[in-house]
Amino acid sequence: MKLSALGSVALTGCLDIENKKTVLDFPIYASSNMETGHKIMKAVSIPSTQTLQTETLIIGGGIAGLSAAKTLNNNDFLLMEMDDNLGGSSGATSINGNLFSQGAHYDLSYPDNYGRDGLSLLEDMNVIGFDSLKSQFTFKDTQFLINEEDQETCYTREGFNNSPIKSSINKADFLSLISPYVGEMKMPTRLIDDKFKGLNNITFYDFIDKYLIHDPQLITGIDYQMIDDYGANCSRISALAGIHYYACRDYYGRNKPELFSPPEGNYYFVKKLYDQLKPEQVKSSSIIFHIERKNNLYYSKYLNTQTNIVQTVVSKNIIYAGQKNALRFIYPQYHQLFKATNYSAWVAINFELKNEIKGPLKWQNDMLGVNNNLVGFVNSGTQKTKNKVLTMYLCFNPKERIKMPEIMAKPSLIVQEGISFLNEYFNTNCEQNIKSAHVKVMGHAMPIPEKGYLFNDRNDQTQKDNFYFSGVDNGRLPLMFEALDSGIYAASLINR
Repeated sequence: MKLSALGSVALTGCLDIENKKTVLDFPIYASSNMETGHKIMKAVSIPSTQTLQTETLIIGGGIAGLSAAKTLNNNDFLLMEMDDNLGGSSGATSINGNLFSQGAHYDLSYPDNYGRDGLSLLEDMNVIGFDSLKSQFTFKDTQFLINEEDQETCYTREGFNNSPIKSSINKADFLSLISPYVGEMKMPTRLIDDKFKGLNNITFYDFIDKYLIHDPQLITGIDYQMIDDYGANCSRISALAGIHYYACRDYYGRNKPELFSPPEGNYYFVKKLYDQLKPEQVKSSSIIFHIERKNNLYYSKYLNTQTNIVQTVVSKNIIYAGQKNALRFIYPQYHQLFKATNYSAWVAINFELKNEIKGPLKWQNDMLGVNNNLVGFVNSGTQKTKNKVLTMYLCFNPKERIKMPEIMAKPSLIVQEGISFLNEYFNTNCEQNIKSAHVKVMGHAMPIPEKGYLFNDRNDQTQKDNFYFSGVDNGRLPLMFEALDSGIYAASLINR
């Protein structure tokens, strides 16, 4: 059985946000950085009013950019973030004074074979500590650990399951196939032994198909999990990425990791990193729109989107931690390095509730077989917060990115679509329980780790020019620890 590269044949239904005429009785707030290109075009005609000087300019205020700033030995840097808030794909929104995730929303405790650089940084910030009994680095803020019995349920139209992959002989065979790699799939992925790197050149589906007689149900469950973490199914992502998902921690052994999920999701790590920096060195609402190199120095123009003032930053080094697709506007000569990278688009909807909806709520409520784009929703009730918020996630393949402007133009339509999914899950009319909806559209949310994607660090080609890259779209898996390490690694090249 061969599967489409764009979606499992078992996932039925397409997102329909056209031709709906509904009036929702609550406010909807929508945000996106898709207007960046228009702002850049406007900025080009505005003269620069001031020149700032710094040794290192960091572009991008997500986890990668912030960890780079924290790691630089020389404290002479400026960090520019185009959005009004830091975080990037680990962003959050404020609802009644409390933060709720609109991007990556959890992490897991770390085995002791993970990269020492990232572990040390998290230890220094008092985020983790080593538990010798578990041989893991576990989280200090234990109030944000999700109890095992509350972690996950999976809704299908045939009923509820404990997991997208049902327990069966086929599942047991699959886990036996993966088990030899447990302990070998390190993070960051740059530490993985060369003997495994050939797995980067075949798809995960081909790897499974080579060794297992499998049924469609197993592939459907695996596809769901790959889309959830990597933005594409197992016919598209590399075998190394797929194996890493199941083998980077001892999920099925004695050292099962703890699940850490604050209400603000991975924005928790963003806040921790920002608290280590001087606020005057971090500038949000600042779009770098043009970089020019002259006499071994970089002249970078940026627009403050709050004041519409353009200024120039002169620097010896640049750490580019932003989305690499934007290089075609900002510094075209390096855009070619990333031209083959494909991104999935994501939409997050935070449904603020008036009253709790009665039903089989867990922390992560997977929804399988309802809609091609739908992943499911997270329930804030398990995250030690008084606010009742359900955060729904929808993933779109690269060809569907053209839908994002339409969603931003009429966010009520995707909110209505989301409510219909909640109605099916709870088997009731949920709209009467909703107080507000907060929509976040991310056109380039997640780089897809396709065949050949990993182990392609562009710093090997650009560091001679004092231009450095960080971020998970520099040949990394789209995971928090990878983002953290990518910033540390870029800064370490400057420190040397």
